[in-house]
Amino acid sequence: MYRGPTPTIPKFSHPDPGEFARLRIALENLLPPDWTELFKYQILVDHLKLEEARMIADAYLNSPTPFTDTMAALHEKFGQPHQLALRRIAIVLESPDIKRGDISAFQRFALQVQSLVGLLRTLGRDGELELSCGSHVARLLSKLPPEQRAEFCRHMLRQPGTAPNLVDLSNWLRYETWCHSYDAEPMSKVSHTKHDSGKRTVTILHGIGESQSETPIPRKGPVSQTKPVRTWIRSNNHCWRCARAHHAAQCDLKKPCNICQGTHLRPLHEVNVNPSHKEDSANVEKSCLTNSSPDRFFLDKPSVGGRVMLKVVPVNLHYEDHTLDTFALLDDGSERTILLSTAVKALGIQGVPEELPLWTVRDDIQVLNGSSISFQISPLCKPQTCYKINHAFTAEHLNLSRQSYPVEQIQQKYGHLRGLPIRTLTDVQPLLLIGSDQPHLITPTEPVRWGGPGTPAAVHTRLGWTIQGPIPPMGWTPAARQCLLTSMAPQDELFQNVQWL
Repeated sequence: MYRGPTPTIPKFSHPDPGEFARLRIALENLLPPDWTELFKYQILVDHLKLEEARMIADAYLNSPTPFTDTMAALHEKFGQPHQLALRRIAIVLESPDIKRGDISAFQRFALQVQSLVGLLRTLGRDGELELSCGSHVARLLSKLPPEQRAEFCRHMLRQPGTAPNLVDLSNWLRYETWCHSYDAEPMSKVSHTKHDSGKRTVTILHGIGESQSETPIPRKGPVSQTKPVRTWIRSNNHCWRCARAHHAAQCDLKKPCNICQGTHLRPLHEVNVNPSHKEDSANVEKSCLTNSSPDRFFLDKPSVGGRVMLKVVPVNLHYEDHTLDTFALLDDGSERTILLSTAVKALGIQGVPEELPLWTVRDDIQVLNGSSISFQISPLCKPQTCYKINHAFTAEHLNLSRQSYPVEQIQQKYGHLRGLPIRTLTDVQPLLLIGSDQPHLITPTEPVRWGGPGTPAAVHTRLGWTIQGPIPPMGWTPAARQCLLTSMAPQDELFQNVQWL
């Protein structure tokens, strides 16, 4: 008497020929041949979860042999060997590409190809035609890294006069898989020997003097510490890449994470890769693009130290009977014109609801729920000339950086800017960002006034004159350049570099 585990009959829930084949084999081996047709038919119906299969079974409900007729109809619909082969070929050909160094994915890919070849060999002539198809080999090879494709070509050069087929690819994959498993054994033995050598291991951790109260970057258990770290970074306006006291857009970290190859420190891997979806969905409007401020998006990057000027012009905005005096930022790199909600409320503009995806510095997408609006704009110097702006976007929590340009001092310093009607800007707040969807408003209407490398340029647009480019701080004088040399022991230099990191 059999005393092993009780066998089970699988469910047929998907139109998969392989799933039906497993059901058919289970029924043929588990149902005694002397049982009645109705009893076996009832068991079959209980395991048919696919709607099409149940409809086929219902068609033979009153048949003298319902089980036999239903199985024959199901076999004709789902159980043809060529259907299973085509399904298996599609699965293998649609599998993802193999990344360089991913041994487990390569071994899984090799097993899929070997299983496909074994199935095609059982189909007779039809299977032989598929095995000799060169296009299958070409598509499967395209999923491998370039160096492995080259290795297969070198392997086939040893067999001149033969075109590669699926059997050749399967044999080569089996050989490569064996080589990978052979290489893994000595590594495990060496690591085991090192642990059992009895030598004392000392771990030295170099810090910068910070305490646990200053930064909560987890020393162990990073998954459980992810939420406190994220909260600390947001509340203290620190960088999410390195946890230092600057914005993420200003981070100069170069070394990638050794887990995901992203540009962030290893202890911050969980914060960057697995953000809290519940928290992000609840506070999606509290995220930011260029800083860690929890209440607004900045559409532009504030210039460091005021050394770069953007194209800002004074304008008048018009909507029905309302007019607003403000400033507009002309941004050639923006794909969409955006009006801040402050101006929308002041003008009483009514728009059409719209969602706008924005790329953040974390290389993810923030979806803003806002509106598509239309209004008119005129230059401050020519208020009677109006231009129509259609399909601009507006949403809450959007912001633009304040700008300050000492135009009078700049004009005194640079002769090519003298005499131009450009206003001095003192901590002004632009409320409108005009992007490349309005090229007639941001492109120059006459030659640009430029004084050479390192000097600002004056641009005349339909909205008036504006200034753009780098300027040195006022009162700045070039300091004498010095070359200071120092020397230290290599170990001390290495220690200082580790501390700096």
